Amino acid sequence: MLIRPATAADAPAIARVQSLTWQSAYRGIVPDAVLDGMDTAERIQQRAERWLENLSSGANIVHVAVEATAAVVGFAAAGRCRDADLPQYDGELFALYLLPAYQGGGTGRALVQHSAAALRAAGYRALLVWVLQDNHPARGFYERLGGQPVSQKSITIGVDLVEVSYGWPDLARAFEAAS
Repeated sequence: MLIRPATAADAPAIARVQSLTWQSAYRGIVPDAVLDGMDTAERIQQRAERWLENLSSGANIVHVAVEATAAVVGFAAAGRCRDADLPQYDGELFALYLLPAYQGGGTGRALVQHSAAALRAAGYRALLVWVLQDNHPARGFYERLGGQPVSQKSITIGVDLVEVSYGWPDLARAFEAAS
């Protein structure tokens, strides 16, 4: 599996992976009506346009996982932490999505490690990620990578939900034991 920086040409594939992964990962957590509406051509196009803007701006660090056929099967996006209430975390992993067939084989870990390395190279010192409280597989993944519980907040995605955050306060030493 190749992990590489995303380009603007990857925007449609990133949008597709995001939609399909949401439908898989959040089924039973997020209302079905929200998830079922995600894979319409119009919604995927809108999401692709947002990713194109994001990738073109260069404001965030985005990596894609590409299989041998050159198909994008996952991605991670990171950048400056958006949570002013947690100033000790200057970097944030905004998104990590991997098609279900590719989960459990180390690709998600590689995407996180590439994101962390890029954040370190850009001068960031610590990393935070938010995950839905009821998304137990994702929480277990971040815990296995050494993430420590930090905080929680409410979010609305069709219904009121709770997100919990995991943090790595020292990016220079993060993921050593998980490698």
